[in-house]
Amino acid sequence: MPGLSISDVSHLQPFEYRWPQGLEAFEGGWAYTAEAGGRHHPIRHAIGARRAFGRTRVRTVTWIGGEAQVEGVEADDYPVSQSLLSRLRSSGRVLARTPDQVPAGYERFEIVEHWRELDAPYSPFCLAVKLREDDLPGWAGHAWLRSLLPRRPGPASRPATPPRPPAPLPPPPAPDARAVGRALLAHGDALARRLGGGTGSLAQDVNGSALIRQDAFAFLVAVIADLGVPAEQAWSLPLRLSQRLGGLSPARLHRDPAAVRGAVRQPPPLHRFTGDLPDWLVRAAEIILERYGGQAERLWLDRPTAMELRRRLEAFPGMSPAKAAGAVEILAGELGKPVRELSGNDVAHDAHLRRVFLRTGLARQDDVSHMVAVASGLFPGRPAAVSLPAWDIGRRWCRPASPDCPACPIRAACARLIQAGSRVRGLPP
Repeated sequence: MPGLSISDVSHLQPFEYRWPQGLEAFEGGWAYTAEAGGRHHPIRHAIGARRAFGRTRVRTVTWIGGEAQVEGVEADDYPVSQSLLSRLRSSGRVLARTPDQVPAGYERFEIVEHWRELDAPYSPFCLAVKLREDDLPGWAGHAWLRSLLPRRPGPASRPATPPRPPAPLPPPPAPDARAVGRALLAHGDALARRLGGGTGSLAQDVNGSALIRQDAFAFLVAVIADLGVPAEQAWSLPLRLSQRLGGLSPARLHRDPAAVRGAVRQPPPLHRFTGDLPDWLVRAAEIILERYGGQAERLWLDRPTAMELRRRLEAFPGMSPAKAAGAVEILAGELGKPVRELSGNDVAHDAHLRRVFLRTGLARQDDVSHMVAVASGLFPGRPAAVSLPAWDIGRRWCRPASPDCPACPIRAACARLIQAGSRVRGLPP
């Protein structure tokens, strides 16, 4: 923003902050000085994660001096944009819901509709600032403007500048379920190759891939870690964690939770969620010890059906239905584990898949049973084969607002019925 500059930037180490309701862990961030309004302000912009709007999301807090001024929460397109949303207030605690309520000073910020950028239950109908997590001048300016509101709300600003229209696309094709299905399966094959399909590499190196193929608990750790970080980083985490701990058995993790936290947080940290991930892994170790006698391979050694194995995986922390369905597919199709009745592994009907099904023309209505029937009709032997690619398309390209159709891998087959999926929200009807 004009008239603001920053200096003396340094990185923060992991720390905990005490709120009135308890402690919150942050993985790090930045400390710096911002000059605005003729004064120098000490800024601390920290990054962490906590459960919000239905799942664990990246979160930021920005302090001026010792006072927290603004918070940010991961937008749906975070894997691509690295951006967070911070709700706008027009005065005190009143949310800004229309452009005429945007306070003065925000003319150069990107102002978005919160519920369109974060498609989940309880996403508020208000306007928000959208900023990259590392936009230090932006967070400082937002925090400084917020600090002025209780004392000087100021006049309403002009409406936010509308975004530049996307590049024109060729006319979309008529809905063709078979063509869309083939495109989704092709994207699924590409994902499988990247995540470890066939003779490919699961992790970033041969040793990491070998560990995941040979050690069932290492595979489980990788699946749990596959959240909020590049897939290659998640699938390499078991080997790196094992190297730091001196082993990766469930008993070792259960015996020393503090060592697990220290190993994950040790620079360079193994994961973005240095607060939640260690707790998830320790709890996963407890489940393996209590229910499976310490042997993670017993999850599938009794030849469970796909649905039985999926339900077992969903019992672990950090495991969404989409991740569990994808893990079943990798175990059965890529690692050759004894899973039967794959036709029972129905599609994981999360918001991303529902939006993709509607916009591509695969589904005519936002109804779970209808979408399951569509997937079963296209892939009668294995309907869940579409879950992972549809989830990936939905979170990376087919976003609720401003979908990136030109870059989408299935654009040639997609009917691009954008409005049909624009109102899909977190839980199926």
